Amino acid sequence: MILRELNEGDLPALLVIHNHAILTTTAIWDESPDDLAGRRLWLQTRRQAGYPVLACEQAGVLLGFGTFGDFRPRSGYRFTVEHSVYISPEYQRRGAARLLLEALIARARALRQARDDRRHRSRQCASLAPTCGDGL
Repeated sequence: MILRELNEGDLPALLVIHNHAILTTTAIWDESPDDLAGRRLWLQTRRQAGYPVLACEQAGVLLGFGTFGDFRPRSGYRFTVEHSVYISPEYQRRGAARLLLEALIARARALRQARDDRRHRSRQCASLAPTCGDGL
């Protein structure tokens, strides 16, 4: 199994996995299947927001995908992301979800560190020194 960035060529296989989850689980809060245009827009939106969309494949077959994004729009959740990992039913319980989740956690930590670094550089820390700390 290999992990890589999901690309537009993966969207038809992703659509099958996504729609299966819509129709057979309560994991996705949609009531009707999506279409290719909808998944294309979703992928573009994720990329524009700077969030990863990872593919897990084996022998050229998309086994599953994972991503994360903003949890809620309220400021109290600004350090929280929500992850999604979906695996094709015939490939579940073979380790693909674990690989995707571990990679997403690493990406989320790296993204948070990059955002923290940018935020700290943009502040005048000398005047904020008494209040600077982890998470600020």
